[in-house]
Amino acid sequence: MFRQLLLKMNNIVATEGRQGTKKMISKLKKKTEGILIKLPKSKQDLRLDLPTIGFNTLKDCKKFGLKGIVLKSMHNIFLDKYKCISFANKNKIFIKVL
Repeated sequence: MFRQLLLKMNNIVATEGRQGTKKMISKLKKKTEGILIKLPKSKQDLRLDLPTIGFNTLKDCKKFGLKGIVLKSMHNIFLDKYKCISFANKNKIFIKVL
């Protein structure tokens, strides 16, 4: 059902609404230390709409203290991939692809 959500200590901290991931993350307190999970919805048409991650998402994760991001392999769009990976490594943010 959920497409994007934030987990901390096995609890859902936030879910994405119509405004998107940036708005969801911006509502967090600093140093949330959660994990962003970006997955397609179960009945989502993957030909038209895929979860997307880019450099701004990584900057927001750092700003709010998120520890990492989980993506589903071949079911996302990863913008500026190498720039994001470099930023994540420098800032100790993990990126896990399932």
